[in-house]
Amino acid sequence: MDDDDYYQLDTSNITFINTLWLVREPDFIIEKVALFLPLVVLGIAGNTQVIYIITKNVHLQTPTNLLIANMAVADLLSLLFHPWVFITYDVFQNYQLGLIGCYGEGALECITILLIN
Repeated sequence: MDDDDYYQLDTSNITFINTLWLVREPDFIIEKVALFLPLVVLGIAGNTQVIYIITKNVHLQTPTNLLIANMAVADLLSLLFHPWVFITYDVFQNYQLGLIGCYGEGALECITILLIN
């Protein structure tokens, strides 16, 4: 196929969502958001409290507690970013975040996994 043939390809008879596309039902998306939202809110609140308590109390800044605070920071970063990306996937049924979102999400996933370990 030449380059000219490629640009003259008629796509008017192709439907947007074909049979190979996994289409999620609206009920599934609502259930997923309803499960994600309380977990995210509680996780953000809990990790923020752990970080605040360890940073404000000098006698709690032992090596073990600093490791726990480090894990809380990594978990907080994960909770602030990843659930919203997953919900975006499901709501739009397509990737909407563009090239920067694609690279940024992958980099942030790797960073948070490395921080947790």
